[in-house]
Amino acid sequence: MVSLKVSKNIFEKIMKQVNESPDKKAIGVLIGKMNKEYLVIDDVASGEIKRNDSTISLTPNAIAKIADKILKGEIKGNIVGWYHTHPGYGIFMSEIDEKTQNMLSQFYPEATALVLDPISKEYRFYVLNDKKSLPIEENKIEFFGSGNISEWKTPSIKKSEKTFLSIQPSPPSVKKPLSKKQVCALILTLILIAALISGFLIWGYGRFGGGLPLIKHTPVTNAVVGSSITLKAEVTGGVGGIANVTVYYEWSKFVKANSEISSIQMPWKSALMLLVAAGGNEYAYTIPSSEVLGDIDYFIVAIDKAGNKASTSIQTIKVADFDVSSSTNSITVYVGGSASAKILVKSINGFSSKVKFSTATPPYGISVIINPSEVSLSSGGTATAIVTVSAQSASGTFRGIFNLEIYGESGEAKHSTILTVIVPNLDFSIEPKTKTISKGESALYTIMLTSSFNFTADITFSLTGLPEGASWEIVLPQNKLNLGNSINLILKIDTTSKVQSGTYNLTITAIGGGLKLQETITLIIK
Repeated sequence: MVSLKVSKNIFEKIMKQVNESPDKKAIGVLIGKMNKEYLVIDDVASGEIKRNDSTISLTPNAIAKIADKILKGEIKGNIVGWYHTHPGYGIFMSEIDEKTQNMLSQFYPEATALVLDPISKEYRFYVLNDKKSLPIEENKIEFFGSGNISEWKTPSIKKSEKTFLSIQPSPPSVKKPLSKKQVCALILTLILIAALISGFLIWGYGRFGGGLPLIKHTPVTNAVVGSSITLKAEVTGGVGGIANVTVYYEWSKFVKANSEISSIQMPWKSALMLLVAAGGNEYAYTIPSSEVLGDIDYFIVAIDKAGNKASTSIQTIKVADFDVSSSTNSITVYVGGSASAKILVKSINGFSSKVKFSTATPPYGISVIINPSEVSLSSGGTATAIVTVSAQSASGTFRGIFNLEIYGESGEAKHSTILTVIVPNLDFSIEPKTKTISKGESALYTIMLTSSFNFTADITFSLTGLPEGASWEIVLPQNKLNLGNSINLILKIDTTSKVQSGTYNLTITAIGGGLKLQETITLIIK
């Protein structure tokens, strides 16, 4: 077996054919000549290719044209071998390849086969020895020309493969160019080769898969908020089998602003779909419930081991949801009293299920009741409930403003609305604490009222502990009432000359807004 001298340009020509092919498959013949020491391969030739989902071959017409160009001298050289690609499934010679090689070698014993993988950028030259294909080692191959083949490499030779280093080559002989008769016979042979190569591709596709990946997927069109969504797809075909299947999806979230419901889109994300069962072809991915908060757009992409892609169209999942709102933003609840508001639940995207109510824990002394505690929504419908907030008549009951969060839950879905609760407050004090007068005189005390949190209830006063012959009244300073957070009133106590002298402890009580406030003062009458 002689060594090879190979033009680097043939790789560029083959890759051009590969890049123009929809499935990266190429096939053709090697053109060259034999000299005293080398088999020189300096060109390639191809032509019209017949292909379908599972096969590719040179047409008989293409082979005839190549042979005709050789006879006319338009192609310089002879057919010295053939080439074909294994995009994505490695470098090897199948049994069908060897039969093809044997047939070609009947007309040209030194016929060489070139197998290339344009995906991994691997290649290998093969020749026959005892009707078996053997790889030619790199040290038997010399490249020439200006082409760039730095990215190409030969795979390591398996232990099971013999090489021509272990075979004693026979003395080289100079081969004469093929005669016209031999070329004509070669045309018929190549037509048979085309059929055999088609047979090889059918065999290869059966073993490695073939054609573009095929995705069979039933779109998911509806889901329920807060519930996970499982997407499934059956993926078959592909060159060398399926490398991965990925789902791309964009989820949204329903939000409410100024009582209007809108949707905020989240960034697109991707996730690998996993095989449901080893050795099967069904893939699945589950979108977690935490991301099922609004409508979802998605599509599925399958990539085979040759880099070919197939994709579904974009599908939209309408997520059924519901909204919870309050008929008012705030309510005022006085101590010892209660107030109510209406809770409205609205169906979105055909949501139809039960919604159960609950609330966050209110402050001390505040109780909340929602009636009914659960409502049933029909598709596109609404439902209402009444929330009642009460404030206990106790000294420690909360007074002030707090936000009561009211929840509506259905399965894992949970929405809420905020109801602001105002519990008004009132404080009062009286000065001075002690007053001394003579019989027949009047005692004046200043009552300071401080209201907060929208306290607007009526206030009544009472005074106990006065002796006989004394009376009291509440008067406005200068007959004016100054509205605001603080109000000053005058407590006036009148006595007569007949009142009994002594020290009197008086209790003044203010009642209003569910509150009962008391202060003790001392009146000394001389």
